[in-house]
This record gives sequence, structure tokens and C-alpha cells, in this order.
Amino acid sequence: MSLETIGTRYKQGQQYFAERISRGDIPVCSPGYVRGSCQGGHKYATFQFCGKEYCKDCGLDGSPIHQRRVRRWHGKAVQWDSLGYMVVTIPEELRFYFYDAQVLRDFRFKLLRKLKESYKIKQGLARFHWFGDCEVCSGAGCQVCTYTGAGDYWHPHLNILMDSGYIKDVDGYLQPLRVWIAGYLRKLIRDDINTRKQYVEKYADDEELEIIDDLYRRLSSVKENEMNINYSYVKKSEQAKVMNRVKYVTRSTYRRFNEDVKKLLHNFRNSIVWGWKRGMVDDESEPDILYCPACEKVGIKHKLHWHR
Repeated sequence: MSLETIGTRYKQGQQYFAERISRGDIPVCSPGYVRGSCQGGHKYATFQFCGKEYCKDCGLDGSPIHQRRVRRWHGKAVQWDSLGYMVVTIPEELRFYFYDAQVLRDFRFKLLRKLKESYKIKQGLARFHWFGDCEVCSGAGCQVCTYTGAGDYWHPHLNILMDSGYIKDVDGYLQPLRVWIAGYLRKLIRDDINTRKQYVEKYADDEELEIIDDLYRRLSSVKENEMNINYSYVKKSEQAKVMNRVKYVTRSTYRRFNEDVKKLLHNFRNSIVWGWKRGMVDDESEPDILYCPACEKVGIKHKLHWHR
């Protein structure tokens, strides 16, 4: 799906929610609203949403949840002179290892630590995309994907926005990272083989022996140069492109409900930032800092306080 398409869908989503809320037609997932006020005595209310990626409302491009992610990430990304964009895709035949929340966390944590320590990336933002576009309509929306445009084939890939720019020799720059990822994958396979060998020694399971043989084949097929890492960058002056990349990375990709995936991602912190005062935190849990628009008109900046 192109970045232009993302921008168009984002605007359509904004319009969709603006019209619904203006006529009092609140999405079903909303538990209600929260009251707010400022020191000047002005009162406000903000609608709450479930925020789940598979929600037919919250999962839309341009939904209030998506807008919130975009607002927070864009506020950080525009601080850089240029925005580097890296995508790390897990090899297809090893993705079953990443159908495990602990492996996902461990891989992300160690890869980001590698970027910080070896590549000296001081600030960045990272977010997993779980699925690609629908295999039938390529993201356009059809009856098969219930017009969501999303696929249902497990396809985890880590999107990273970071304080980085032009790199002369991209292949040479990424090679140490490819070597590290290949080593991480080999370790996963070796650990799996050793666990299964212990099981075979105890129970003499022929089926497990066949699986072990297949794992050895997979182990030998892991090649450093075949690790799928893509890198590009955008200058700060190209604000439209910066915004489009932020919109793309923060969009929902888990739009076709699956009970197993729901259990897998329960309490999983998907949006991660590093390099700011609070360190590595769940960016989606940061409170919004908003100022009273009525007070701003007369030159006073009063923060909005939201009540429980």
C-alpha cells in the first residue's frame, strides 16, 4: 500500500468520525466520555474509545486512536534534521517462532539495544506491524477481508523511525545488523533443537526426530545476506513525507479478528520510544498535554485537566 493511499484513508477516517460525533452517533466501542476543565473555568468533554486494533472503528486509518498516535509520534519525529525509516522483516519460514509474545519482546529489545549501542542511534520509535495487506485485493478492500484491506497471514515486521539520515553505503551499514539478526534466529533454532532432543531421549518419539531434521535444514538456510532489512530517509524539510511515514507506521494492521492473536497480544506494548527523558516507554500510555483553546485566543496558556 502506497504512502499516498495511507494519507487519503487517514483523511477519510477523520471525516468519518467527525460526522459521527457531530450528530451524536458514538461508536459502539466507546464506554462514554471524560469531563475536563481549565483554570479559566471553561469546561470540555472528550470521548473515550476501546483502542483495539481489530475494532472496526478504532482500527480505521484516521480514527481518534490513530490520530493520537500520529500526533505523539510526529511531535517527536519533527525534532530531527532527517527521519530514518527502517523495516526489519522476519523470514517467512521462521515466523512461527515469533508467534510468542516473549520472543517478540526479546527480539525488539535486543535489536533496539544494538541500534543504540553499535549504531549510536540516540532517539527513535518502534512499532510492529502484524499482518500485511489482503492477498486478494492488495489492501483496496474486498468481501474476503470484510473491506478492511488487511490480510490474515501472520507477517510480523518491525517498523523503526529514528534520528538518522543519508547513508552512503547502505548495504555495508546494515551488514552488521544482518549478521546479528541471523545469529539471533540461529540461536532460536538451536534452542528448539536441544529441547526436542531432550524430549526424544526421554520418549523416543520418531515424529520429533523428523522435526529435528527439518530444523537442521532451516538452521543451514539462515544466511546473513538474506536478512530482509530496508532503510530509507526523509529530510525534515519534506514535511508531507515525514507525516505520511508516521501515519503509515502507526496504523493498525490487525483488522481481521482472530481469537488466538488477541490472546497472543494481550497486554503487549507495541509502541516503543527511546532517547527522551522517560527512556524506553509505551508511547501510547503518555497523557496528552492540551491547552484550552478559549484561553489561547486571549493569549493565556491554561492546561486542560481531565477528571476521572
